Amino acid sequence: MSSSLPLQIELHAKEMALSRVELKFGPSALTIHGELPEWLRASALAWIDCYLQRAALPDLPPLTYPPLSPFQARVMKAIQAIPLGEVVSYGEIADAIGHPRAARAVGTVCRDNPFPLFIPCHRVVAANRSLCGFRFGTPLKQLLLDFEGVGTT
Repeated sequence: MSSSLPLQIELHAKEMALSRVELKFGPSALTIHGELPEWLRASALAWIDCYLQRAALPDLPPLTYPPLSPFQARVMKAIQAIPLGEVVSYGEIADAIGHPRAARAVGTVCRDNPFPLFIPCHRVVAANRSLCGFRFGTPLKQLLLDFEGVGTT
């Protein structure tokens, strides 16, 4: 089931470079600030186009934001691998990267995610599949999941 709410993605440019991506559902907004690196711009635009059409998402180049610890890098990679239309718990991410007792640390990495749409931390939920913790608020998290056709709780 997908949301009937309109999804808008605004792309902002600064000196002919993509400088900000802003995702809006009504009054809620998620903004990716900071200039996207040149190697990511074309891929990001193609990815956003597919996302809006709910089409298969193309692979993006590896997204890194230094400095990441090895743990943080593994969490980011695991989150980026969550398919559109699915959710995974913080504990499942922790288990998958070999740190079964680190669910809260996974949540901290999600909170600090510099690419919140491209590394879909909104697809990470509590063990009971309820929504919890999202830097941009749980209403936006729910709207993103609704748009993606994900059922929770």
